[in-house]
Amino acid sequence: MATLTEEQTRQLRDAMERRREMLLGEIAEVRARAEQPARDFASVPDSGDASTTDLLADVDHAAEERDVEELRDIDTAMQRMATGSYGTCIDCGVDIPVERLVAFPTATRCVPCAERHEKTYAGGATPSL
Repeated sequence: MATLTEEQTRQLRDAMERRREMLLGEIAEVRARAEQPARDFASVPDSGDASTTDLLADVDHAAEERDVEELRDIDTAMQRMATGSYGTCIDCGVDIPVERLVAFPTATRCVPCAERHEKTYAGGATPSL
């Protein structure tokens, strides 16, 4: 594990646990909202309202996907804490600075490796026309 004190580790774990509980609540709210439009869809009076309903459902779905992904990142970070590999860069093996972990508790890479990773893989597909 990175050179974190017990107190720093406890604070990071507590912060991740609080965020995890918040995410679970947000996911439950989104799922509850997702059920409501499905029941009321037949009562939508025109196509404009139907489009708005669809858009809101899409936004909720995207928010839920983002929250689920963050929840997975938190669970993975907690597993790394349990195994003693938390705070160590998965690419180069150096300790991730405490300041980075405080700002981004689920970080798996040090800043130089994260930047390298983003430059290499974050571009995504671009149109070829």
